[in-house]
Amino acid sequence: MSRAERICLIFSAVVCLMFVFSLSDSGPNVVTSVRAPLPPVPASVTDRPGKVIVSVEDESGTPLAGATVRVLSIQDDRAYLAGAGRSDGAGHTTIGMFPTGEAWILADAEGKARASTRLVVGNEAREVTIRLLRAQAMRVAVVDDAGAAVADAWVEARTGDPLPFLAKTDAAGQSTMARIGPPPWMLKVRASGFEAVSQTVTKASGDPIKVTLRRLGWIDVSTVDLEGRAIAHATVLVAGSGLWPARKIQSDEQGHAKVGDLPRGIYDFRATRGDLVSPAEMGVALGRGESKSITLALGPGRRVAVHVTDGNEEGAAPVAGANLVVAEGGLSSFPLEATTDAHGSASLGPIAPGEAFLSAQADGFVPTTGVAVPPGAGPTVHIGLVRGGTLVGDVVDARGFPIDGATIEVVGTMASGEPIDESPDRVAFRAAHFSWALTGPRDLVPAGELGVMRGPLPGIPHAGALPARLLRGHGSSPPPEPWVTRNDGAFRAFPVPPGRVRAIVHHPAYLEGISDLVTLASGGEASVHVVLGGGATLEGRVFDDQHMPVGSARVDIAAARGSLERTTFTASDGTFAFAAVPTEIVVSACRPDAIDDVAMRTNVSLKEGERKEIEIVLPAARDAVTVVVNDARGSAIDGAQVLLLSLQPESPLRRTLFTDRTGHAVFKDAVGLAVRLSVSHRGQATALRDIQAAPAEITVELHGGVAVTGSVTTRRGRDPLEGADIALYTEAGTLRSHTGRDGAFRLDDVAPGPARLVATHGGYARIEQAVRIETPTQADRPAELEPVNLEEGGSVEGEVVDGRGDPVAGARVAEGAVPTYLPAGKLPPG
Repeated sequence: MSRAERICLIFSAVVCLMFVFSLSDSGPNVVTSVRAPLPPVPASVTDRPGKVIVSVEDESGTPLAGATVRVLSIQDDRAYLAGAGRSDGAGHTTIGMFPTGEAWILADAEGKARASTRLVVGNEAREVTIRLLRAQAMRVAVVDDAGAAVADAWVEARTGDPLPFLAKTDAAGQSTMARIGPPPWMLKVRASGFEAVSQTVTKASGDPIKVTLRRLGWIDVSTVDLEGRAIAHATVLVAGSGLWPARKIQSDEQGHAKVGDLPRGIYDFRATRGDLVSPAEMGVALGRGESKSITLALGPGRRVAVHVTDGNEEGAAPVAGANLVVAEGGLSSFPLEATTDAHGSASLGPIAPGEAFLSAQADGFVPTTGVAVPPGAGPTVHIGLVRGGTLVGDVVDARGFPIDGATIEVVGTMASGEPIDESPDRVAFRAAHFSWALTGPRDLVPAGELGVMRGPLPGIPHAGALPARLLRGHGSSPPPEPWVTRNDGAFRAFPVPPGRVRAIVHHPAYLEGISDLVTLASGGEASVHVVLGGGATLEGRVFDDQHMPVGSARVDIAAARGSLERTTFTASDGTFAFAAVPTEIVVSACRPDAIDDVAMRTNVSLKEGERKEIEIVLPAARDAVTVVVNDARGSAIDGAQVLLLSLQPESPLRRTLFTDRTGHAVFKDAVGLAVRLSVSHRGQATALRDIQAAPAEITVELHGGVAVTGSVTTRRGRDPLEGADIALYTEAGTLRSHTGRDGAFRLDDVAPGPARLVATHGGYARIEQAVRIETPTQADRPAELEPVNLEEGGSVEGEVVDGRGDPVAGARVAEGAVPTYLPAGKLPPG
């Protein structure tokens, strides 16, 4: 699974849980209300035949009167309040007019720990019993690494119930939560000037739980001109693994700026003042509590003049209000944004010399990305936007009856080979993000993990909804119309990038449907018809190895055939529910303290229309594996990257950690697994080991890598070739480089042994050859490879036709394998 897919998967689950996560317990006996009214079920959901009868009882099974019950309906991965009530003298309450589909039921009562359950509601009434246990007290003591108490630290605790408890430490560094459920408790502690700490408590104790916070680091930035003279009042931009998005801070009269309260990680820096700009200082590594100094040299920057029009034809009309973004190197921590004026023009800058790319988008047009900025002091770029098309259609069930309230997503391929994946939510998110980014980076206010925002905290939008003002590009355009079917099953999707497209249709009571492939022209219209099947219903419960229910466990399902993937979290009683699932699925479960690591995976078969209940029993957690990383002298290496990959399909563990100051990285639940271990660190050769049964401790010794040099020529070695791409494939990974004017290249930190060298250059034939990296007899000398000669490449032209001999537009043609998708922007070689 790619990083982008993983982020989308996690985001879907978070949106579903968003409103309940905004609830908290701020004291021993009070549950705070949400910051905004809970969203009701959308008016578009008109079919509401369901009924839920909830019985609430205490730990002895006695009916509990006066308990608060809230019933949420999950619609398209969003949670809506479908009803609420209080239990009567018999412990009962009934919620009617409930939409069909997944439901999440929460119960709460004075002196009791909150509880919840998950199920699927159909046309018939569902009865469920929720048992509330006696609330427990938990005390937490927070200290720094010197043992001193830390006051005003935020302590967050999660139990089997998904709602968090929140408390703040007093002057003695202690906090008490008196209304909490039984352990395990997942704690997260944050405080200004310290790294956030997470830990799991498995047993209750009368003593306070001790949490130790470690101090954050800082970086001193010097801003100078090209002669090394200090530049005062320069704007320093910083972004990185512990600070995102980018923040800004001003240098003082001496050209210094202290960027403080940074957790361990990798950071990027840049400085600007007027039309002066420094090249980005990339990949500055900062250890835990470490302090560093860097210097940013500012020189003359350049400004990019951009003109955006409606198409590329001569005399095309300008496009006003287009959103523009320029990113140096194609992917930058510090992009610049602007909007075009009434003449379709804008200026962006300053940017440093070097490669840069532009992106543009406007209402009713297809976003354009990866437009190269030409070299030179004052480059001018023209961008002709392509108008979007309109996809219309209708959605019906297997009986031919129209389905209302179904949401539409459009996927496909543009004629250029770039993928299409569009929906109103994506359009809204792009508009909201651009409006936010247009104001530039926020001021850095050092205050802990990610800094803080000045002023009151804005309300968090619930149910995935964004405020209407954020859905408009700078407030000038109306929010995009939702792509949802009406009561006659019809829909209209605009704007859609032109190309070969399909409609993907989602509805909580039906299986995902996919239309036939149609061709959509720029500014044109195409029509599709989609039939949705009913699917099956899956309900279940997750238990631990002692057969106790596991709350807040992550459960994923994936279709054995097709693209459907869905995620949910178990309620406090371990229950989970999925409506409208395919008949063949793979179910995965993760423990609540390790929601990214699959602990159990199983295949489930269902029949159309069937409701099946399953139990998932998580195996007992394995002991932890400690990886100790040392250098050749036996000294511990801090910050080494350690990847542990399970080689056993039934236990698909894949985890990356970084070693601490003692060179240790601890991998939970890994002893006894067959694993592959990859350890890397700057200045060292990557170590790769396969272990049949991982022991409790593994020691890895890293050795200095070999520097490898070589050259690329053409015309049978007579001329050096500049700008050739070099890739060296080794057992430990891939290293890349480029040739300079003299045709030479260099690769550092290469592990000795066999490798595969690939050299490519536009206009020349690709060459690939096996090489062997030998350790030089003199440690300070690089290993030299034989020169590589590239010959001028030929070209092949042809025509692609279908089985009838008709030409096929938009087909991708490449040497060797043809990729399924192509990236936006610069295309890969071939």
